[in-house]
Amino acid sequence: MSHVRTLIALGDAFEWMQPLSRFSVLRALVLECFPINNNNHHHHHLKDLGSLHHLRYLEIRGKFEADLLQAIGNLKHLNTLYFSGTSIKELPASIVQLRELESLMTGQGVKFPDGIGNLVSLQQLEVDATGSPQTLAELGNLTRLRLLRVIELSDDSEKSVKNFLQSLSNLHNIHTLYILNGKEKICSLDCMPDQWSSPAHLQYFYTSNLIMTKLPRWFSSLFKLSCLSIEVNKLRQDDVELLEALSVLRFLDLAVGFDGTTEERLVIGIDHPFGSLTDFKFKHFARCWLVFGHGVMLPTTVDMSNDLGILHHLRYLEIRGKFEADLKHLNTLYLSGTSIKELPASIVQLRELECLMTGGGVKFPDGIGSLGSLQQLELDVTGSPQTLAELGNLTRLRLLIVIGLSDDSKNCVKNFLQSLSNLHNIHTLYILNGKEKICSLDCMPDQWSRPTHLQYFHTSNLIMTKLPRWFSSLSKLSCLSIEVNMLRQDDVKLLGALSVLRFLDLAVGFDGTTEERLVIGIDHPFGSLTDFMFKHFARCWLVFGQGVMPKLQRLKLHFRVQKREGGAFDVGLEKLTSLKQVLVEDAEAKFRDAIDKHQIHPTLELSRKDEFGMVDYVEQISMPRL
Repeated sequence: MSHVRTLIALGDAFEWMQPLSRFSVLRALVLECFPINNNNHHHHHLKDLGSLHHLRYLEIRGKFEADLLQAIGNLKHLNTLYFSGTSIKELPASIVQLRELESLMTGQGVKFPDGIGNLVSLQQLEVDATGSPQTLAELGNLTRLRLLRVIELSDDSEKSVKNFLQSLSNLHNIHTLYILNGKEKICSLDCMPDQWSSPAHLQYFYTSNLIMTKLPRWFSSLFKLSCLSIEVNKLRQDDVELLEALSVLRFLDLAVGFDGTTEERLVIGIDHPFGSLTDFKFKHFARCWLVFGHGVMLPTTVDMSNDLGILHHLRYLEIRGKFEADLKHLNTLYLSGTSIKELPASIVQLRELECLMTGGGVKFPDGIGSLGSLQQLELDVTGSPQTLAELGNLTRLRLLIVIGLSDDSKNCVKNFLQSLSNLHNIHTLYILNGKEKICSLDCMPDQWSRPTHLQYFHTSNLIMTKLPRWFSSLSKLSCLSIEVNMLRQDDVKLLGALSVLRFLDLAVGFDGTTEERLVIGIDHPFGSLTDFMFKHFARCWLVFGQGVMPKLQRLKLHFRVQKREGGAFDVGLEKLTSLKQVLVEDAEAKFRDAIDKHQIHPTLELSRKDEFGMVDYVEQISMPRL
């Protein structure tokens, strides 16, 4: 062990590792310990941590005794100390002796000792302000800091905020700043002390669950700010103009608090055009309205119509709120949780649009088939049944998400299948419903062409009456997740013959039926399958033949085991030669027996459903014996 430079001890390996005193030239050490049942362990083999004089990197995860770090002051050459989910709640006083420490990331709830300002080599630091308010006053001594994460900063402690701002004015090399809170908190970052200097080199500023009472005026001096993600309680026209003037700002994620207020109309004008901005996200749930003037977010002025239509070079737009748009060169339009219920007729003029993701409940106008550049589309057919007939014109589509397709409208299903036959480039198909619905995807029109390039097909809350026979021609299908109302032996053979199928999630509807015994045999071997999940709540039984699924690594089975003659229970798991992991919901004992017989002993995970009712239910079925 005397020559080992790097040691990573995780899980069980940690419990069996040699004493640290044997690793005399260790440079990097990662320790992880999550004891079962939260039992306390005395880690005697860690008592010599302070003797690792050559250690440069130390990462600690999990539950350790509080005195583990008592001798950490002896690690004079330690460069990086990183905590993740630990039980350590306080750093020892000796940590301030680590004058070569450059990165100290402790996570939430760790208290710092006095004197942290002595660690003048620090370039990256994470500090929880709730347990270490005095540390905020010492931050100003850490003039080499480039990245700083402050956790739980808020107006709950006005002194902490003032100390933080005072120290921030001394951090002339600060490049990235995070302020992160577990819950939403209000914080005033505009209470600067006298003779305050703004962090002029700041390039990235990100907050989470921190709502500023207003936009700090000192932001106007952040000439190098490139990325900004903040939330304010009040947004005014002056604030917009301040942000517009940041000449190198590329990314802006701006939100107004849920109960926040703002002026009725905010104008982004030519005087401050956001000249470098490439990504803009704006969120406000109240009454705010954004208006874009001529030439904004542009290197040169372009004479076009008012509002968003002026953003001639805009390629990506994400909308959360109330907006109108007419953007001739828009490439991507993404709607999320908006109040928009209908797309304007003018959207069909966006001939360069490649991605249109609208979510549920948005109605499409006629003419969507004119968007010949579309490659990704999300469509709710409940409000736009006519759009399904136009899909066939979108021959460049590679990804299609259809919401609300079912037999409630036979015409919709036929239109969808007719259009699907024209989508020769379709790569990925999702059919998603909010509630379970039956749908027949086997009612193909005459002269129907199959989507032979389809590789990924996923459904949610859609139950097919039966497995479509045209699946047999999907020679490139790699991933399939479906639910059928009836499953037959022929269906298993069809799926088993798909030569490149790697992932299969197959379910039979709760009230669905199937043959008593389904055999996966060598004549349909699922030759490429690595992941297989099968669920059926009724009487289905799968049996694996010799040599099938030669590449299968993960298997999940969920079905109800009825009493069988002689208590027979033979699935054939031992014949799946590559299996590494099995998750079984029901029939525990016999599966354990099959796993024990398996030549490479895969991992078995068991999940009991409604375990509280198993005593009553055992009379209705014959539980397998050990």
